[in-house]
Amino acid sequence: MGRRATSELDDLQSQVVEGLDRLRQTALDTLPGLDARRLDEITNGVADAVRQALPSPVAGATSAAEILASALLAVFLLFFFLRDGEQMWSWMMHRMPASRAGRIDRAGRSGWQTLMSYTHGTAAVAAVDAIGIGAALFILQVPLALSLALLTFISAFVPIIGATVAGAAAALVTLVTNGSRDALIVLAVVVIVQQVEGNLLQPVVMRRAIQLHPVITLLAVTAGTLVAGVAGALIAVPLCAVIYHAVLGYRDDGGRQPDKQSAEPATAGDEPRPAQPVAKSASG
Repeated sequence: MGRRATSELDDLQSQVVEGLDRLRQTALDTLPGLDARRLDEITNGVADAVRQALPSPVAGATSAAEILASALLAVFLLFFFLRDGEQMWSWMMHRMPASRAGRIDRAGRSGWQTLMSYTHGTAAVAAVDAIGIGAALFILQVPLALSLALLTFISAFVPIIGATVAGAAAALVTLVTNGSRDALIVLAVVVIVQQVEGNLLQPVVMRRAIQLHPVITLLAVTAGTLVAGVAGALIAVPLCAVIYHAVLGYRDDGGRQPDKQSAEPATAGDEPRPAQPVAKSASG
């Protein structure tokens, strides 16, 4: 799928730019009072942004070695993290100061759990977006349906704005290849999918996973984009969520108070705690 979609990048780029030109001409014909020169500047600016956002096959070929090396490194690390991850973390915790080891352990596990929940939730939301919009494109027999579906899936990892931008690209391509009627159908499907995502999936799946206010999410995406471009937009929200929950985990005392029954000795299956004596209760 990735190889086929990559081979269609040039066509996808030209179709999106052509769709922008068609929208410009439609606006001029419908609203004669518009400033054509100003509209041309806006159209050219958006077209340049599209050209820069979509990588060219030449750029992809030059970075193939880096991608392959990164993939091999990721697989190598994944194997050892899955096999020895718990032992690595325990080794690190045993070398932390005894007075802070418990807090650091809770912070790390809380941040890791948040990252897991975010990744699972985002993948589910992205799959729903790609399947919903991609199904409409395949039914309407849009030539670049596979590339657009893949673009929708990847874009959905950027919260709030990613899937919207991909849906707009799908509508523009459909406008050029299939005409205005099919473009309106695709636009309606995009709106429906976005409503399902915003009113059902985001509150139920994502908000429970990251527990961040939408304003914080939007500001994080904006800041990440300004600092590091597309990569920054992808990692900004999970980074904020992980830091937030790690701090909460560090500040949490675990809910253990020696003068209550909740203060029970750790069982054999518990993770290592700071080497401090724990007073047993009278009932123990």
